[in-house]
Amino acid sequence: NISQGAAYIFVRNGTTWSQQTKLFDNAGSGGDNFGFSAAISNANIIIGAPSALTASPGSSSLGRPASVDQGAANTFTVPAASQPVTVSGRVLTSDGRGLRNATVSITDASGIRRITTTSSFGFYQFDNVLSYQTYTFNVFSRLFRFAPRVLQVTDTLTTLDFTGQELK
Repeated sequence: NISQGAAYIFVRNGTTWSQQTKLFDNAGSGGDNFGFSAAISNANIIIGAPSALTASPGSSSLGRPASVDQGAANTFTVPAASQPVTVSGRVLTSDGRGLRNATVSITDASGIRRITTTSSFGFYQFDNVLSYQTYTFNVFSRLFRFAPRVLQVTDTLTTLDFTGQELK
């Protein structure tokens, strides 16, 4: 509808913004100006439509109920983006044993890199990883080589395992 309006939710990944969703009022009509104002608290969003018409008592000169620009506030719940999650797993040798003292790195789209070292049984963990972002994971070892992995983290991962190939 003309001038009904809409509100757009964007998510930032590094320095790039991308549209996550478009909000609009299914019952809206042209001229409502939906999206004129907004309030956000966590995953709760209120979008104002200051010109939304509301039927009022009485009737217009045409015999229909009169309408008034009373306005409306529409509420939405959108999944919260970029919540901190945990990414963990194991680094394994080619025969499935945990690899001690391997270095695991996680790099975000901005090039910010974090590293950790595996435990004596090959376990590693990264806390406070922002969800809905793309990361590159690398493993470094003197005895094995590992293929890097690029993936978008949307929730806690507990089994992001890497299996090495012996260097020759």
